[in-house]
Amino acid sequence: MDPQQIFTWVKENIILVVLLVACIGAGIGLPMFAASWSEEVQQSLNKRTQAFSEIDNLYKSSVTPLSGGSAKKVVINRELVEKYREIANMLRDDAQRVIEQAKQHNQKESTTMYAELFSEDVTRAQLETLPQQFYAKLQSEYLNLLSDLNAGSPLDTDTLVQVLEESRVRFMENKLSKPVDASLTEEQHTQLVRFMTDRRMSMLRGRAEEFGLYLDKETLGIPEFEAKNRPNVGTLFTWQWRYWVVADVLAAIIEVNGGQSELTAPVKRITKIEVLGLPIIGGDNKPEQSEAIPQQEDRPQPSRGGGAMGMGGDTSKNPPKREKPDKPKRDKGRTNSARGDNGPVISFTNREKSTLFDTLQVRMRMVVSTVRIPTILDSFAQNNFATVIDIDLKPVNKFTSLEDGFDYGAEPVSELTVVLETVWLRAWTVEQMPESVKSALGI
Repeated sequence: MDPQQIFTWVKENIILVVLLVACIGAGIGLPMFAASWSEEVQQSLNKRTQAFSEIDNLYKSSVTPLSGGSAKKVVINRELVEKYREIANMLRDDAQRVIEQAKQHNQKESTTMYAELFSEDVTRAQLETLPQQFYAKLQSEYLNLLSDLNAGSPLDTDTLVQVLEESRVRFMENKLSKPVDASLTEEQHTQLVRFMTDRRMSMLRGRAEEFGLYLDKETLGIPEFEAKNRPNVGTLFTWQWRYWVVADVLAAIIEVNGGQSELTAPVKRITKIEVLGLPIIGGDNKPEQSEAIPQQEDRPQPSRGGGAMGMGGDTSKNPPKREKPDKPKRDKGRTNSARGDNGPVISFTNREKSTLFDTLQVRMRMVVSTVRIPTILDSFAQNNFATVIDIDLKPVNKFTSLEDGFDYGAEPVSELTVVLETVWLRAWTVEQMPESVKSALGI
């Protein structure tokens, strides 16, 4: 076919030629075009996916449950916000109730005597008269503790001797039919000794049945007031604080004794009450240095003394430098008698100085029922925020005690020396606290 004929055929079949050329071009160009188009579509889809992800993140938020646990992705709406607020308010109210109950448990019936004496608005005239009235009230409150405990003392020696002598005279005259100064046979002497022994034991036993435990005013350690050297208001407040502490630990003993007589009560006698850690306020109402309560990390071995103000840290102007060990050393557990029954002991509780509370130590020495010692120790913790941090136990010779006029009943007894770490919440102690005491405590 010549070119003229080809041209004529193409002209007549132009549509067919165009389609043929298009098919040939598509076979070559479409793969290249499709690859480019696929990349653009993928990029577009990625952008759209990212946009949807951002919208989803805006739609949901990370919320940590108030009850704890890991955060969860949830939709923040009005219902969730109200529920969250309701639970938060409930937890806050619960926390406030716990705090208030803790305050009431710690404070109990303790109130500030003559609160106006410790007020910033106290007048000079009040400072002349209120300290004496305060001290009279303080003495009265201490003596009321003896009444609450139903405390008593053994028979006076002179009274005991007088009664026994009268009993001897009657026995000689009535039973032996002999003058008071007559000589006795060995058998008569044995009868007299047996009678006098029984009489003495009966008197001691009858006296012990009249009260709850042996305790006298001197053991309470009531501070002495000197009119010529009148204490400042800071010192008077620490006297009151000491009374709060003493009343608190004795309340635990009242509870554990349960109104029993001394012969059957778990705690039979108290021979020492010492409160450690109270600040000492100078005559100018400025804090002086006093023996501190050492902390577990202060020294590698148990020791005594050092520090200032005794509230779990040193607040003096030039505190001694201490190098803390890598790890807190544990108390080796030596007894009070081994360390000397004086000063504060190292506490294992690691209660450091806090803005919420202060700690004081109380050392008590008691004669107690040996088998009921665990109950006695537990009573201190149940009564208030107190922890037993040191203990010493010694046997008691009951025959020697009887010679001294103390009848402890039938059960075995021991001398128990215990050191308690007591916690005092500032939520109520600072309400009437003078500035000098606050300064001493670093408040």
